[in-house]
Amino acid sequence: MKAMLIKDWKLMKGQKQFIYILCIFLAVFGATSNNLGFLISYMTLMATIFSISTISYDEYNNGMVYLLALPISRRKYVEEKYLFCLLTSLIVSAVSLIVTLGIGIVRSTNATSEDLVISAAAALGMGALICGFMLPIQLKFGPEKSRIAMAVMGAAFFAIVYVMVWIGKRMGTDMENVLQNFNNLSEGVVAVGAVVICLAVLLISIFISVHVMEKREF
Repeated sequence: MKAMLIKDWKLMKGQKQFIYILCIFLAVFGATSNNLGFLISYMTLMATIFSISTISYDEYNNGMVYLLALPISRRKYVEEKYLFCLLTSLIVSAVSLIVTLGIGIVRSTNATSEDLVISAAAALGMGALICGFMLPIQLKFGPEKSRIAMAVMGAAFFAIVYVMVWIGKRMGTDMENVLQNFNNLSEGVVAVGAVVICLAVLLISIFISVHVMEKREF
């Protein structure tokens, strides 16, 4: 697995233009905006999506056939992808947090260190959820068809939410009251709930991804 992680790191290092663009965005946005929490989220999520794209490079020119001929099982390949994506999210989130803390001190912005830490944690959680949803689709459909599949799933998600809200209103449920009750939850309860949801999504996603890889033919 160590060799696979090194391979993916080198693949990302080879995409210097994308890294330069992120660094320029970080510098410009950090110097001109007071919304430093958004900056942490943006950098983390972009890095997470970029790390998932390494699957496309693995499949390019029948590269997956070569990789699976090496002494690495399909299960280990899947586990490495999740580990790599989560590590990338964690590193970029931590670096972005340190940079924004420095920007906040230099520019004397209104953002507190507590707010930035919460933003970094939320961005890391979103990165984990993106990995959980995108990796099985990427492994199942490949780089091209996965875009269509993601669009369909996104539309289906919003349709389901809309139908659930409509049913709730028809049943006389006060949606504003539901949202208010959610807002009244303590930060500790919300944090624990978010961690449980992220872990559940990741475990289910890994199970699905392993099943997809074991059944897929290259």
